[in-house]
Amino acid sequence: LLGGGTLSTGLADPVSPGVRLIGNVTAVTGAVSINAARSSLAGTASLSGSASLLFGAGHHEIAHLNLINGTLGGTGHVTVTNSFQRSGGVVGSDFASLSITQVSGTLSPGLIGVDGDLTLHATDPNGGILINHGVYSGGTMSIVSAGTLRMSGAERPAWLLADGTQTITAGHIVMEAGTGNGEQGFVKIEAHGVNNSQTIRAGTLSNGTFTPNGTISLRAGSTLTDRYAGIDSDGSQTITARGIELRGGAGGGGLGVGNRARITAQGSQSIEAGAGGILLQAGGGTGTDTDNAAFITQNGTPAGAGQTITVHDGGAIVMQGGSSSFTQSG
Repeated sequence: LLGGGTLSTGLADPVSPGVRLIGNVTAVTGAVSINAARSSLAGTASLSGSASLLFGAGHHEIAHLNLINGTLGGTGHVTVTNSFQRSGGVVGSDFASLSITQVSGTLSPGLIGVDGDLTLHATDPNGGILINHGVYSGGTMSIVSAGTLRMSGAERPAWLLADGTQTITAGHIVMEAGTGNGEQGFVKIEAHGVNNSQTIRAGTLSNGTFTPNGTISLRAGSTLTDRYAGIDSDGSQTITARGIELRGGAGGGGLGVGNRARITAQGSQSIEAGAGGILLQAGGGTGTDTDNAAFITQNGTPAGAGQTITVHDGGAIVMQGGSSSFTQSG
């Protein structure tokens, strides 16, 4: 228990520099700084008040992390191996890499932005991952969920944004933009960089073998404007699922700021669905409400880029126009 001051650990052993902490670390104020080349915390690190847990350059493991308040920070490679609970606090941005695994229940990481690589892994098929804030990686992003990956704009905009290669595999993927009149907003998965690839898969991953038996659902908001649900890539894009559905907003929207459901790529685009097929359903609205479209597009013109959409196992492609009174209905 650290109630104030600073606890610094580090070993200068040239053969095996490192530190192993057995038990729990509970910090209310002050700083716990771990500067060893390697470290391992076998128990739970719990941060509250103004406490901070800081890791230097090196490789560090924490079995359980409870971030009530305070700061998790540093510049090294940090791995949470069993559980991550967060009700507040700050996750720093300077990590070389950050990997978080949730063994039981739902992983809800909150607002995270790291300069390096980011991995989120939820192994409980009855749990999953909830994204209801912004999550950013300056390097590669890997998201694996045995259960449903759910993205919700009910409280604020929510996104998964990578400046490197982005790979997402989940049992099902559900993206729902906000529908109220407050700060609710868009939901998006986005990969930046024309030379980077984006792979989105819904199904079961077992011993390295993927079975596309899950669904991907994008539903735009029904109030105000720009409450879109989107999967976008500056580079190549591969999307695979048993079924894929995109639904434009039932209301709200406006010319150029519609509540849209979309999948877009600037590079080559490959979309494959099974028996569940592909549904594009444009939205509605009255008066000036418009542009609540649902669409899949390949927009770029780099050499070799193109669009391939495949539906098999008896699935169908269904496109339904919207009901807006304006001309841009879907």
